[in-house]
Parts: sequence; C-alpha cells; structure tokens
Amino acid sequence: MNNYTLLQWNIWYKENYKNVIKYLKQINADIVTLQEVTQNSFEQNFVDVVEELKNKTNYNVYYKPAHYWYLNNKTKKFQGNAILSKFPFKRKSFVFVQNINENNLDDYRTEGRVYVECDIELNNSKSIIVGTTHLSYNHKFKESELKSKEENRLLKAIAGHKNKFILSGDFNVDEDSRLISELEQLLMNAGPNYSEKTWTTKPFDYNGFRENNLNWRLDYVFSTPDINIVSAKILKTDYSDHLPIFVKFKL
Repeated sequence: MNNYTLLQWNIWYKENYKNVIKYLKQINADIVTLQEVTQNSFEQNFVDVVEELKNKTNYNVYYKPAHYWYLNNKTKKFQGNAILSKFPFKRKSFVFVQNINENNLDDYRTEGRVYVECDIELNNSKSIIVGTTHLSYNHKFKESELKSKEENRLLKAIAGHKNKFILSGDFNVDEDSRLISELEQLLMNAGPNYSEKTWTTKPFDYNGFRENNLNWRLDYVFSTPDINIVSAKILKTDYSDHLPIFVKFKL
C-alpha cells in the first residue's frame, strides 16, 4: 500500500501568501486543506491568493469563497477554503453551513461559512473523499444556538460518508465541545492527541477576549476507520497564527 500525506492548515488572512507558498513547497504534502484563503484582500496587497496557488505550486486547486467584505461600494474582498491535490479531482462540491449575513458582515459569529469537498483519484485507481471547513468563531469558543445550527449543517453534509473519507479544518471549538463528541460518533480522530494545541502563535484580541499563547486545539483531522493512519503530528512554523497538522495515511 502506498503512503499518502495530508496537511491541514489555517493560513491566516494576514500571513504573507509568499510565505504560505514557500512552506507548502517545503512540506510537499500530497493533499492540502487550507482555510482563510483570500482574494482581493488589502492584507495581501489585493492579490488573488487562489490564482497564486494555482500558478506557483504543482497542485490542482479547488476553492470556494465563504464570506466577503466591501472595500468600497463596488469592490469586495473574499475569504474561503481550498483543497489542493497532486492528484486529479473526480468530483467537487460545496455546502454553505452558514449563509452570508449582508446586514452584518463584520461580526465573526455571522460570517458566511462553507464546507468544501473533493473526490480525489489517487494512484492505482484508488480514490478518497476529502472535506474541509472553517466554522465560525464564538466568544471564547463557547457554544451557542447559532453555532449549533452551523455544526448540524456540517454533520448533515458528511453523514453519508462511511468509508475512504477524511474531514479536516479549523472548527473553532475545543476538544470538549459537542461537535467533537458528535464527530467521534461518526469518525475517528486521525491525530495527534487533543492535548497538543494548534492556536495561537500570534496575539489575538477581539471583543474583550485576549490570547497570546498556544493554549487551544481548534484544528482537527478525522477519518473513517478504513483509512490506516500511519502518523500524525503538529508542525512548528512561524507562519500563520495556527499550527498545521501533518498526517500520513494508507488506504
């Protein structure tokens, strides 16, 4: 059986996209799932990061914007999720787990959120379904009725996947949350142990919540039991405010 690798990473909308591309080339994973990928963002000098990923890497790229903000009356900046693969995509799809609220674009709790997935054709005629999402932020990662609805839409979107499936993302919940408990009923944690944290490596300050230490596990990789997880580890990097997860697996 061949070994394959997957990198899960929230790249942070403020991180220079050139650093992201350099790091992706260094790690050289077979499949990459990314959150906070931007288009026309002033933080990235209005570069379309999606096009840069397509043009500056050897990956096939599937991207879906989740949310937008108005830069002026006519121009928007976008942010969303992407799946990158060295292998061809057989199928691509998405589901909005939270629709964009045009009346309140600047509240983290009500931003548009999307789940994207791809059926990827691997070597030897094998295939795997990979899905990823970036769920909304609630104050201090607490549960809320709105967040629960979003989580339920995600659970519904993945409910039919019983084999050869990997789910990854920044779920913006800790390991003791309802969502993680629900996911554990459907899938298995691909690792590493929840005690290993992924956020934050940069100062965070929003609505009275401040964090400047690596105290939270917000990023996860889950899989169906038929996937053999060879190893999983959290990688150390100065890029982004999230640490990436690197998983090696067999089918």
